Amino acid sequence: MLLKKNRFDELLDVFQPGDVDKLTVPERRQLADIFAEAAGRLRSRHKDVSYASLFCERGLMLAPRHQPLLRLQVRNYLHPELKLFGGAEELSEKLIAIDPNDQVNQLLRGRAAFEQGEWELAIKWLEKAARAGRQHSGKQVQEAWHLLDLARGKAQEVKSALSMTRELERRLKLTRARLRELSRQQEQVEARENARLAGGDIVLYMTRWCGYCKKTRQLLDSLGVPYQAKDIEDDNRAREELMKEAVRQGVEITGVPVVRIGNHLVRGYNPQRIRQLVQQLK
Repeated sequence: MLLKKNRFDELLDVFQPGDVDKLTVPERRQLADIFAEAAGRLRSRHKDVSYASLFCERGLMLAPRHQPLLRLQVRNYLHPELKLFGGAEELSEKLIAIDPNDQVNQLLRGRAAFEQGEWELAIKWLEKAARAGRQHSGKQVQEAWHLLDLARGKAQEVKSALSMTRELERRLKLTRARLRELSRQQEQVEARENARLAGGDIVLYMTRWCGYCKKTRQLLDSLGVPYQAKDIEDDNRAREELMKEAVRQGVEITGVPVVRIGNHLVRGYNPQRIRQLVQQLK
């Protein structure tokens, strides 16, 4: 009577959550059926998804395995007004446990997985739902095929993105390895260079026409130490070597002679400084 007159508030008050144990099993089932019909009417005729969900909730307290109530509640949870996707997934799992071969149960399980972004799981159940109804062209079959195509597309996007991510990770790994190798090689070069400089090498950077370069050579000869004389005018490599060392030490080079003694650069003809550094090498 209450349902026929759409007196939903009064109908809902017929049963309170604490009254479950007061009802017999047949009474629970009968009332659950009424609540299922009320929920369906509220959803389809009155477009009241939230109120329909409340009736489903009360009905499932009476009959937890009531498939019409479970199915309707899954649809309520998936509705844009509620978007309770976790709840939809939980209830759709119950439906599958009750009857995994039912097309509607398969479709709802696939929809719940789809909304959760679980593309492979969605594909699994939507394929089952689509194939179960392949002899028909009803709304549920069309929905299953439509969602299946979307899920397959999403799954492919994920695979492509994952593939590109892995390729990027591979390239970054190779780049890191190359940089580490270059850094290691640079450290070895610098270590050899420091060892060479610390070893007491003496190099005179000069030109043939420079008078002070000649005096510097005579001074080094008189000190009796081995040294190399490099003409930076004719030897590009010697010029680059000198400028590289000057940059490393933060020294400005504008002419010759320049004498490198160990780790030190002596600019110009400076007998006192040259003798001092040579003496330190000995």
